[in-house]
Amino acid sequence: MAYQTQKDINRVLQRDLEQERNQSKKREAELREEINELKEDNERQQNLIGQVALDSASSFTSMLFSFTSVPEWSSLLLACMC
Repeated sequence: MAYQTQKDINRVLQRDLEQERNQSKKREAELREEINELKEDNERQQNLIGQVALDSASSFTSMLFSFTSVPEWSSLLLACMC
């Protein structure tokens, strides 16, 4: 009788352990997927920031060239750079 009860308890514990293991694997897969999505989003944002920085630098350079074509601005810019 005690042997059968112990077997039943072990069976229940084994089933519970298997359920817990399956839930853990499922949660791990969900978290890995979320990490991948966040990495992709991060990469997209990094590219966007880089593009904005390049566009800003290009606009600034264009603005400087347009200012240096006006004689009074070019001397003022040179004075500011020194």
